[in-house]
Amino acid sequence: EQRIHAVEQSLDSLLELARNSPGLMPESSPIERLGSGDVPAGSEYSALREQTVHTMHAALACWEHDLGKGKLDLAEQSGIWPVYIDKSTPTTRTLDKYLHLEVCPQHPRAQRVIATAEFVLKHASRKTAQRKKLQEALSDFRRLVSGVKPAAK
Repeated sequence: EQRIHAVEQSLDSLLELARNSPGLMPESSPIERLGSGDVPAGSEYSALREQTVHTMHAALACWEHDLGKGKLDLAEQSGIWPVYIDKSTPTTRTLDKYLHLEVCPQHPRAQRVIATAEFVLKHASRKTAQRKKLQEALSDFRRLVSGVKPAAK
C-alpha cells in the first residue's frame, strides 16, 4: 500500500509539472518521458531541483529571522506541508525533503514552493535582506518553472 501511494504521489507530481510547465518537458512522447529513468545531471530538472532547494532555504531563513518561528510552525500555519507525528514528536518530513538537494524529489511540486514563498512574504512584513533574497529566489524559481532562462547576474 505504501508503494502504491508513493507511485501515485510521483505520478501526481509529474502530471502537475507537465500541466504547469510544458516548456520543461522535452519534445518526446509521454511514454518516453515516463520511462526515461534517472534525469541526467545538468538537465533542466536538476536546475529546477537546485532552485527549489534555494527558494525553500530562502523562505525558511526569512520565516525564522523575521518571525522568530521554526519550520514546524511554517508547516502548521501555512497548511501547505503535512506535519507527521513520529513517536509523539511532530515532524515535517515532506518539507525537509525540499530543503536538501540529495533528497529533493526529481519533480518537485512547484506550486507548493511558490505558495510557501508567498505565504512567508505575506507574513514577514519587515524589509530585511532575507526578504529580498526570498523575493529574488521566488522570481528566479518562477522564471525557471515557466521555461524562461534567467538573465546572467
